Parts: sequence; C-alpha cells; structure tokens
Amino acid sequence: MEGLEGFNDPGKRLAFLNYTKDKLWAAIPGSVKQFPWEKAESVALRKLLVIGKETLKWSLFAFFGFSCVFDIPYSISRNKELVIPFGLFVGTLLAKYLDQISQELLHDHKDEHVTRRFLGISVFFVIVKFVSTFFPGGNSDFLLHVGNGGLMQVVWNWKNLPEQDGESSTSEDIPAN
Repeated sequence: MEGLEGFNDPGKRLAFLNYTKDKLWAAIPGSVKQFPWEKAESVALRKLLVIGKETLKWSLFAFFGFSCVFDIPYSISRNKELVIPFGLFVGTLLAKYLDQISQELLHDHKDEHVTRRFLGISVFFVIVKFVSTFFPGGNSDFLLHVGNGGLMQVVWNWKNLPEQDGESSTSEDIPAN
C-alpha cells in the first residue's frame, strides 16, 4: 500500500489522471480520433428508439392477445356472452374517438406524436382493464371487453403506421473513412 499513499493529495491524483489521459490519447490511432462519434451516437439512439417502439407494439399485441384469450371464456362461463361484442364495439369507438381528440390537440402530425398518442390511448385501456378486474359488481365483464376493444383498435392503427423511422438512411449517416 506504500505506492498509493501519494494519491491522498487531490492535486497529485488529478495530475496522474491527466498524465494517464494524455498517454491513452497518444496511443489511440488517428482514424479513431477522426470518427464522427456524435453522429454515431445519434444513429444508435435512433435505432434503439425504433427497437423500443417495436418492442412496445409487440408487447401490447401480446397483452391484447392473451387477455382476450382469458376474458372471452370468463364471460362465457358467467353467461354474459352478449357483453363481448357490445364491449368490443364500445371500446373500438372509444379508441377512435380518443384518437381523433388527440389529433386535434396535437396539430403536428410527426411520427413522435403518433407514437405518443397511441401509447397514451393504450395505457388508458390497459388501466381500464386493470381497474375492471377489481371493480365490484357485474359491470366488470363489460369493462374488460371495452378495454379489449380499445386495445384492438390501437393495435390495428399502430400496425398500419407507415415506417418513417429512417431505417434505410442510417448507413448513409456515417461516412466511411
């Protein structure tokens, strides 16, 4: 531990770190120093956002699929078969209505706002489904299917979105040196 006693002084520690940084910088090849790191960072972040959007979309689709598989037999076992199409219809109409309202509130029709809109609407219907599981009384079946209908409409709209994420332009963003 005798060699580390000199690092108790902050000035010596800072001088050693600066010396190490300069030595490492001198050892790095020039091509690595010339690489456009900021542009590569923005491309990587854009790709991660695209992957995140796709993951969210497919997890929403999986949640919708699994919840429908369990909600329909549950309603049939409680002799409420007629609630299923009515709840799906109301959920679909409510999702379209919420989408139109959010389009009017967000006048800018960029892809970011569309994703935020669909995310907000889907979170609303997921909350409706979770609240309906703890809702006392016979109306919980109806709310389960309203949530399913809303999620069905959001998944359908999200599936039909055009791919505007610039995936083909990522190879053009980084020049080859």
